[in-house]
Amino acid sequence: MNSFISHTQNNLYPDAGWDRLRLFNYFRGTLALFFIAIYLNGWIGLLIPAKQFEPLLFLSSSIFYLCSFFVFIIGIQRQKPKLKTQVIL
Repeated sequence: MNSFISHTQNNLYPDAGWDRLRLFNYFRGTLALFFIAIYLNGWIGLLIPAKQFEPLLFLSSSIFYLCSFFVFIIGIQRQKPKLKTQVIL
């Protein structure tokens, strides 16, 4: 019974997996922009104690996360590599 429902849903919404991955990628980009914004506005000190904060590491990882958003959006638009590979990455 479950395989019938799963098969029927896949036929009704063939790109549902790609749509969900696209939404997750938008979340990734929004989160990266949020991290960069709180860093540039100086609000990061309210969230992380000064002795545990590494500014260069925080900013570089936020920028890397934003760059990964742009890389993955290209892959999602082209739908390459396959969905399963994109989800694993």
